Amino acid sequence: MILVIDVCGQRLHYEEFVRPVAESIPPGRQHYIKHFQDVSGPDIEGAESIIICGTALKDCGFMEHLEMFSWLKATGKPVLGICAGMQIMAAVFGAKTETKTEIGMTEIAVKKKGTLLGNANFKAYELHNFAPLLPAGFVPLAESATCLQAFAHKERPLFGVLFHPEVRNKTIIERFIGSV
Repeated sequence: MILVIDVCGQRLHYEEFVRPVAESIPPGRQHYIKHFQDVSGPDIEGAESIIICGTALKDCGFMEHLEMFSWLKATGKPVLGICAGMQIMAAVFGAKTETKTEIGMTEIAVKKKGTLLGNANFKAYELHNFAPLLPAGFVPLAESATCLQAFAHKERPLFGVLFHPEVRNKTIIERFIGSV
């Protein structure tokens, strides 16, 4: 069972950022969606893997509740953080975030081949006002001309992407789920 975590503050944001991620999960793979404020220990323990979705540009209320994501430090479960999910992961692991607004299609340069991102550079859809710096214990997987675009933990199955694979690069979500 795949746990999809919603960090949105409004229903409209859910329709734009969470539902498309859930719809990107391959048929036959069971999943359930929970808002981050409703996620409990049994949800984390019962999940096969976890996806933390993104949200709208000015919907940053989740950052005031980082303690609700402290489970990231201890989990051995595979986790994919998308946009806000990557920002959350970085913050939980002590990295700073800088103001970097990118909207629209952006060229992504893959720095570490053979990962969730594949082996070649690609274009991806961006929609963010903030970009995390690389947390200690993580390695960069990709970047754009302006900032870090993807990272992975050196030892655990924790991944973050700043772009929105649910828009144009659904194979990344499929690879993540296939790696479980």
